[in-house]
Amino acid sequence: MTMQTTLLIIGGSDAGISAALRAKELAPDTDVTLLLADSYPNLSICGFPYAFSSEVPSWENLRHRTLADLEATGVNFHLETTVNAIDPAAHRVTTNRGDFVYEKLIVGTGALPETSHIKGADNAFVLHDMADYFAIDQHVTTTTPKTAAIVGAGYIGIEMAEALVKRGVQTTLYQRGPEILPTMSPDMSHLLHDTLRENGVDVVTDYAVSEITSDGVVIGDQAAAFDLVLVVTGVKPNSTLLAHAGAELAENGAVMVNDFMQTNLEDV
Repeated sequence: MTMQTTLLIIGGSDAGISAALRAKELAPDTDVTLLLADSYPNLSICGFPYAFSSEVPSWENLRHRTLADLEATGVNFHLETTVNAIDPAAHRVTTNRGDFVYEKLIVGTGALPETSHIKGADNAFVLHDMADYFAIDQHVTTTTPKTAAIVGAGYIGIEMAEALVKRGVQTTLYQRGPEILPTMSPDMSHLLHDTLRENGVDVVTDYAVSEITSDGVVIGDQAAAFDLVLVVTGVKPNSTLLAHAGAELAENGAVMVNDFMQTNLEDV
């Protein structure tokens, strides 16, 4: 099955949704189609820790807009649609639900968790999308872990440490640098460090986790046992689709664009 559209958008988080809604504002008669790999468009994924701790009553409250709200704008949504390839010469996108032929294409696939620097990272949880959220929540609910290690002390790591403690899990937060939240001033980071400890989080700095095993973490030549391990050590560009289509990438894997966010691929 092949479907045709004027503007095709891959990705249903903030970038893709914003592009779709803006396109309909500027040109209401434009045929806009959005492809989403799961069934959860326009979620505030930064709120995952607060839904996990029940400070936000339900993950449903993380929706910026419901699917009905979004469809009312005239955008055509295709959920559970995984893109396999982009053929820029044919202006065609191949998916698990058929092909889409476009006049213009916007790719808003964002980033992916970066765990390649840690051996055995497949033994740990990550927190990137709703599938990850459900997996962690179910694990904590059904197995009631007593201890957890969080690798990475950025915003999500700190928020999840707080959330796990609120759910009764003794939590240790590991940061390979000298202080948590390295993007902030040292004085502020140190203040937050003390606050975490006062609220029951064990904070360990200047220690890099080199390996994750089925029952804990390894730091140097020392092993520490934990019932749950979560890795939140940053992200990498989710640019594989465009790379395979011939898009120019920067050294870090990010897609190169001009001042109008255009790639070197025609109409992308």
